[in-house]
Amino acid sequence: MSSPIEELVDAVKARLALGPEAGPLLQEVLRAIVSEPGGLKGFLDKLNASGLGAQASSWIGNADNPPLSPQGAVHAFGAETIAKLANKAGVDPGIAAGALAYATPKIIGFLTAGGAIPSVTPAAVAAFLGSSPAGGATAGTRPVPTAAAPAPVEAAPKEDATGLRRWILPAIIILLALAFLAHFWGEKNEPPAPPTPAATTPAPHY
Repeated sequence: MSSPIEELVDAVKARLALGPEAGPLLQEVLRAIVSEPGGLKGFLDKLNASGLGAQASSWIGNADNPPLSPQGAVHAFGAETIAKLANKAGVDPGIAAGALAYATPKIIGFLTAGGAIPSVTPAAVAAFLGSSPAGGATAGTRPVPTAAAPAPVEAAPKEDATGLRRWILPAIIILLALAFLAHFWGEKNEPPAPPTPAATTPAPHY
């Protein structure tokens, strides 16, 4: 089941032929209302000062309030604020003014359900303001690319000193064995020395 805020977003979409911009636009409208000094009461005081006090009083506690005129929305928020809201939501200021005129009375009725002006922002409104804008990034803006983190440098494996010492003694033994075999093989293959000629004794003369 849709919440009252979700139903309002859908109604603004249908009324103003808005696509995914309807969610971000309603977020900005709600944020402008609850961020007034004094919260919702401060916003209602602002409406009273702009000449809309009688209409604003009739909105309290009513869920299905009739819309303002576009000029009434300009009186309630000011042309500069409407331009800023339109820029943030990525829509034309005229569309933003129409959305404000339609949504503001219904938002006041939703926020004052039961006929009381809340001193704090309702949890449903706070959750809606904290959610990501519908349809991804707000129109007219681009997500800022994030620099890729450098890949971690793997530490060079430490030399295993114990392993080296383990191979030193066998290597020495092998080298000694090879040296012995080479020496033995060299002696075996060495040609025999020529026989020493026997000394001849001169024959005696008679």
